[in-house]
Amino acid sequence: MHFADRVITRAKESASPVCVGIDPRYELLPADARSRSTEIKDDPAEAAAWCYTELAARVIEAVAPYACAIKPQMAFFEAIGTPGLHAYEEVLRMSREAGIPTIADAKRADIGSTSAAYASAFFGGTRVGEATLDGVGADSLTVNPYFGTDGVKPFLDLAGDRERGVFVLVRTSNPSAAEIQDLIVGDGEDALPVWRHVAALVTRWGAERLGACGYSSVGAVAGATNPETLAEARDVLPRSVLLVPGYGAQGGTAADVANAFDRDGLGALVNASRSIVFARRGASSLEELAAAAGAAARRMRDDITDAVAARRS
Repeated sequence: MHFADRVITRAKESASPVCVGIDPRYELLPADARSRSTEIKDDPAEAAAWCYTELAARVIEAVAPYACAIKPQMAFFEAIGTPGLHAYEEVLRMSREAGIPTIADAKRADIGSTSAAYASAFFGGTRVGEATLDGVGADSLTVNPYFGTDGVKPFLDLAGDRERGVFVLVRTSNPSAAEIQDLIVGDGEDALPVWRHVAALVTRWGAERLGACGYSSVGAVAGATNPETLAEARDVLPRSVLLVPGYGAQGGTAADVANAFDRDGLGALVNASRSIVFARRGASSLEELAAAAGAAARRMRDDITDAVAARRS
């Protein structure tokens, strides 16, 4: 199924726009889990990877009724070395088995040939003899547009071939994003912020990649921390699913993210990571942590759907 169709179908089935970011931090895990990991695994990196996989398994099960997507942040897995990469693949596999679309948050891009290798790493397609490798098996990937079209095109092409998606960074949620993304470029009517020029590229890249739902497999990252810009992004990107970071720990509210949805209450995935996965600091076990994550995901779903309904009324 076309990637955008999968996302919209999942949003309807779960009645939720919640994207759960899995950003594991060893020091925040319950002492019981950390102790068990070092008993099971002699190598510290293997012990951390075991914890991350066990955490993800429980969190995915707990949030499955309320999650429209799972977004593991690659940096936290890469930080513990090779065992972390194996754990990352396992998280994506568990999400797929739960029927939840995955977003590999790795923000990749480079010159064309390197982008092609990155695309194969996440979407598969590399040929080795008679075999075609699967890569890490992500359904979609966050992509940095700074290299322009030739840096993004390999991701678009392979995503199209393998029914995957990309989320292009357009207007991010971090405080210093304005230093670059809000700079005015162009003359006269063409004088627009950099992020608007990127949005125009996203529209062009996605024009021939529409699913039956009317949305493109080329999505856009637009942060919740600037609600006015988020509303503008929804207007200028009517065919792109918006991936909206910044809710919760970064300060974005349900009322803020309501601006990201279309008239039918669809078209956006709102991400929260720490405020879900580590909703209960000081939990005594992974089971307790996961239960709190499930409850936090449910509250987030209810808050956002209420805010979207109020905006539409």
